[in-house]
Amino acid sequence: MINRLLGNWFEQPLVVIDVETTGFSPEYDRVVEVAAVRVERGRVLDGWSTLIDPCRLIPRSAQKAHGISDHDVYMKPRFLHVASKLISLTRGAFPVAYSSEFDRRMLAGEMDRAGLGHVRGYTHLTFDPQWPWIDPLIWVRDFDGQPADRQRNTLTAACTRRGIELKNAHRALDDAEATAILTLELSRRIGHMTVTQLLLLQRDGARRWADQKKKASGS
Repeated sequence: MINRLLGNWFEQPLVVIDVETTGFSPEYDRVVEVAAVRVERGRVLDGWSTLIDPCRLIPRSAQKAHGISDHDVYMKPRFLHVASKLISLTRGAFPVAYSSEFDRRMLAGEMDRAGLGHVRGYTHLTFDPQWPWIDPLIWVRDFDGQPADRQRNTLTAACTRRGIELKNAHRALDDAEATAILTLELSRRIGHMTVTQLLLLQRDGARRWADQKKKASGS
């Protein structure tokens, strides 16, 4: 995996992750659906997803966003029972997510609660809270302009501008598959660079967006 950091980024195995949750707090909220889609050699492979029993009620605000109800997750497996499958699907790949900080933190919280916080290192980058994920949102902001406009930069909006179909936005597998296709589309414009170079440029892009957002708010 270390040698892959020096290889062309979109020629490396990637795994696109998406989660749907009860809310936005990694500490208090829980994952209710997770999806993983592998991308290898520029091809989107079959994805996997599952509903998850969060062991708590899903707030109406969350149900309104993703359409997943308490009835939908009744008798579904808990996160601990699907973790091994997720670990297997992500092994040896660089993690990707649209607006990745949210998915990354929510998964790290679930792994810790499941007693699997020890799954770390270069073979399981998805579950290392210190490892940055590849995030197409940052590149969309740079390429499409108006970085402080949140509605312009949603996954749905970014896909629509590129003719990428996203039928069921805010369902994990649909979002993950659309993000995988979007990432391949963006790769043509991002061009050849190592994973390390990509992540460094991505970090700079995130800082530029934060600065522009701060200026736009007048603070």
